[in-house]
Amino acid sequence: MNMASTLGSLTNITDHQSPYGGVEVPAYRISKTFYTKITRNMMCDTGYGDAYFSRASLHTKPGEQDLATKDIKMTTHLTEVNIETFAKFKNLTATDL
Repeated sequence: MNMASTLGSLTNITDHQSPYGGVEVPAYRISKTFYTKITRNMMCDTGYGDAYFSRASLHTKPGEQDLATKDIKMTTHLTEVNIETFAKFKNLTATDL
C-alpha cells in the first residue's frame, strides 16, 4: 500500500469527505510559506533571478505550468541582463565571455 501518494494528494487532504481529510501536511505548509516569502522578497528586489527560479520550482500543481514558464523566462532574462552588466563593468566584449 502506497500511503505517501494518497497522503500527498491535496485533493484528498482538503476534502473533508475523504478518509484523509484534515490530515496535517507540514511539507505543503512549508512550501506555501516559502513561496510567500520568495514573492515578498521579489517585490523588494525585482532583479534577483534566483528568486524567480526558486518560485518556478514550486509551481508543481496542474495548471501552474504557465506560471512556472513565466518565472523561468524572467530568470533567463535577468541572467542575460546580469551578464551584460558584468561585461560592461569589466569592459569585456562578447568574445571575452
